[in-house]
Amino acid sequence: MRTLMRAELPFNSIREINWYLYKLGLFPAKAPSLTVKSGGDYIKQALHSRYKNAPEKVSLEINHLHQHFESEAIPDDIFNWVDLSNERQCTWLFLDLRNIMLASWLDENFLVERSMNSRCMDIVEQQFIFPRVELFVNSNPDKISRAIAFFDVLESEKRYKINYIYWLMRSWKIIDKQNYLLKWLDKKNNEQIDWVMEYLSKQESFVSLKNACMPVANVSKYSILVSAVDLFNHYEPKNTPRLELLIIKMKKAWSQKKHRDGLKGRKAYNVIMSTDAKQKLKVIADARDYKQNETIENLINEAYEKHLVEKKRKN
Repeated sequence: MRTLMRAELPFNSIREINWYLYKLGLFPAKAPSLTVKSGGDYIKQALHSRYKNAPEKVSLEINHLHQHFESEAIPDDIFNWVDLSNERQCTWLFLDLRNIMLASWLDENFLVERSMNSRCMDIVEQQFIFPRVELFVNSNPDKISRAIAFFDVLESEKRYKINYIYWLMRSWKIIDKQNYLLKWLDKKNNEQIDWVMEYLSKQESFVSLKNACMPVANVSKYSILVSAVDLFNHYEPKNTPRLELLIIKMKKAWSQKKHRDGLKGRKAYNVIMSTDAKQKLKVIADARDYKQNETIENLINEAYEKHLVEKKRKN
């Protein structure tokens, strides 16, 4: 490859700019948000300041970085299998890679076992250094950009990075088939979501996963729950039947809770009435589309309200 002259220094994309900044130790403190032009100017200015006595080294340094980037960088389209309109898929990918970046709390054996399964041992052996770990980003395209940035700064051979990404793709195909597990949840029912969060947090298998997904800014608790289940399937795919059993038990426990809550302030009574009255009660209940016990309660309330009105009129 010919040496690039100063007039054609290769500043082609924000991704490449950020990679240069990272490699030069200039990111993110002094230049957190740049365009390609302003980023390129910033890099040249920083290098001219670094090589005051040897300005010819500026072009050589950037040329070297450019060659290094082209040889190391994963293809821009390698995440084309991710559907940007799929909030669940994008969140799963982002949180999985974010959890590796925050791996200080993760069990080392877990990471090693997962990478051995994916034949990417070299990735685990690296020291994960990332200039700025964001707990969450809302935009799905931004999540994919962060995923690409993660692999850009990962000190591992390009082939291992690509193998790992393909393993993620295969993993998602399996996980996506299990989207039925939480379909019974009502994402608008805050009481239910809070209850499920509390229920899962008490399960040993979800303690670390709860920490992995929290705290997350500007994202619903429902999304956190879905991510927790998806990450469970990703980290422990052999235990999917155990997860299914856990969710069946959880769904049953929620139904029992709703039933108990529905009985609050209520008491069973044994009432004797004529067969004729019972038949009339059924007719009224069917006409009003209520259960018979609800119909009795409504009739009592209506009679009581009428009694209060008559009593007030007499007074």
